[in-house]
Amino acid sequence: MKRARKAVRPTTHVPTITKGHKPASASAHKPAVAMPHKAATGVPHKIVTVAPHKVVTPPLRPVAAAAHKAAGSTIQIGDEDLRRGLATAFRSQQTPPFPEIIARAFARLRLAQRVRVLKCMLRSVGPLAFPVVGAGVFVQCIARAGWDGLSVTTEDALRVSGAQVMDLARYVEQANPRVIEQVSAILARDPNVLALIGASVAAVALASRSALARRSLQYRRAGGGGTTT
Repeated sequence: MKRARKAVRPTTHVPTITKGHKPASASAHKPAVAMPHKAATGVPHKIVTVAPHKVVTPPLRPVAAAAHKAAGSTIQIGDEDLRRGLATAFRSQQTPPFPEIIARAFARLRLAQRVRVLKCMLRSVGPLAFPVVGAGVFVQCIARAGWDGLSVTTEDALRVSGAQVMDLARYVEQANPRVIEQVSAILARDPNVLALIGASVAAVALASRSALARRSLQYRRAGGGGTTT
């Protein structure tokens, strides 16, 4: 007789667990799968990838955009259209008063330009007004060179305050309105003038300059038989 074979049960492998070690679960080895979120209707939403830290810059206002463009513009020194555009902006109702513009820009000008602007405006001040204008700070400018002369030094340009420059500009604007054109001619020589005078003033000055340039071009075309040279 053949002996009946004893059924052998399959052995189950039991992993050896060492002290301080925990067996990893089966789910830990499965890759994470991003599941779309389902709404109450059961229709999965579309997954949209958004770039992190994306900042949306709002469009600039017209005046700010013009000033931003003006700051990077290259202006030809002594540009006649720019000089006339500045004078128009200084008189415009859309910009601050001329004394405020000059007082704000004065501190940002180069030292040599400050001296020129001061000397230009002080020429329109009479001898009797010197002790009054700017609390008398400009008296030494004529006392140094004599009452018939005028001397403005770099020390004078550094010493005066914005309020004193504003007082001077306010006086000379009334005493000699043409001082605006004279100051505009000085500032037009500064390549950074549009960044110095403020956004609203720069916008008006650029608009006026462009209009003058177009008008001048049309005039040359008309005088040249419709052609440019």
